[in-house]
Order: sequence, then C-alpha cells, then structure tokens
Amino acid sequence: QRAEHHPDNLLISSTHDTKRSGDVRARIGALTEPDLRDDWAAFARKYVPGAPDPGTGFLVLQTLLGAHPIEPLDRLDQFLEKALREAKLHTTWANPDTTYEDDVKRWARDLLSDEELRHNFDPLVARVTKAGERSAQGQLLLKLTAPGLPDVYGGDELPYLALVDPDNRRPVDFDARREALHDPPPKLRLITQALALRARKPETFARGTYEALDAGDGVCAYLRGDDVLVAIPVRPGAHPRLPQLPGEWRDVFADPTGLVLRERV
Repeated sequence: QRAEHHPDNLLISSTHDTKRSGDVRARIGALTEPDLRDDWAAFARKYVPGAPDPGTGFLVLQTLLGAHPIEPLDRLDQFLEKALREAKLHTTWANPDTTYEDDVKRWARDLLSDEELRHNFDPLVARVTKAGERSAQGQLLLKLTAPGLPDVYGGDELPYLALVDPDNRRPVDFDARREALHDPPPKLRLITQALALRARKPETFARGTYEALDAGDGVCAYLRGDDVLVAIPVRPGAHPRLPQLPGEWRDVFADPTGLVLRERV
C-alpha cells in the first residue's frame, strides 16, 4: 500500500521531537523479548516499590536502561521534569509540584549510586544493549529499503542515545563521524552501504515494486523491484531461509544476526 499510494513518504526513527531516539526505544522494546522479560520483571519488582509512585518508577528504570550511560546527570533531570509535567498526573507545566519532581530526581540519582543496584543493573544493561542494537539494526535496514524516503537525523549515524528535546538537539560531533567513516562500526556501515545501493539503483527505490518473501518464521523479507533483496530477523535467534532467485546476487550487507541486503549484479 505504501509503495502504491505513498512512495515518497518520509521514513524516520529519530527527529528533533521524538521522546526517545530510535536506539533508546529499541533497547526498551527488547525488554519484552523472551530472554530478557523475566529478568526485567524481577529487576522492576525489586526497585519500583521504592519510587515515589509505581508509574514513575517504571519510567525511571526504563530510561536508565535505555539511555545508559547517561552523563551528565542534568540530562536525566531535564528529561524527568518534562516527562512528569507532560504526564499531568502529579505535576504540570501550569501548576508544577517541584517538591514531587525533586523527589523523583533524587530517587533516580540515588539509584545510580546504589552499589547493590549496580550489581544487578550492569549485567542486565549489557544484555539489553546487545538486544537493542540487534533490533535497532533491523529497524534501520527496514527504514533504508522499504517504500519511502529514509531520513537519518543528525547524530543518528552512530549509536544515538538521546531523550526528549533539548537532549536530542545537542551539538553533533561531525568530526567524530567523519573519522568513523575510515573504519565504520556496524550502524554506520549499514547506512553507507544501503545509501550507496540506493544511489546505484534509483529507479528500484523510487518506483520499484515491493514483494513480500517467505523466508521462514520470525523473518521479514522482501524484494524491491527485481534486483534488491532484504531480510530482517524480527525474533531473536531467527535466521532467514531465502529462496533461490534467478540471476547472480551479491551481499551488500550481512551480519551474524541474519540481516541481509543483496543486489542482483
């Protein structure tokens, strides 16, 4: 439907106005995966009861996992103040309860200095980070190849753990990004390879068809036109079983998680 009716719509994952960047959302989404959800539930049951209220407790814990490491801590304070006021449950912009807001900020900061929490937090955030990176890469490949025009927000070329504005409007270190082009990490390598493919095959991406492929359970796979193939595992541990297609194909991008981007040569 998008290919037919909205071929030029913008495809985005982070903007100047998203409440959390795509990489942060991917980490938080990973908490629902089978390998993580029980440990996340146990972690939340242990620490949420100490929060000023349960909903805010979940918000803080998810933010700490999604945006770790979050320095300086003023970034966390700014996010919490805005999130709490916009929720309008205990404080608002029109009638701020600064005492409640300060209690939440203090609780969040105390969590980060709690040695027992760090003992439980560090192993969990390491696993969440790995799962989030896998999910974010899949979403990135989808954005770069699905019908529409992909947009890469300034700063999002590398791992980008931003919260709501003004956090997502911090100055971008473009020197670091230019330097990273010499030996690009996976995210930047996928962006450069996919955009180069789009430049080589403008008609395929501008007006080429979209055809879904059966590549096995837990895999989203499709053809763009007749010369670009995409496969994205959407479930942990799933690997594409791609059909044999006529012609000679080469990998533009592939990684151990099962992401595949191929072109007919």
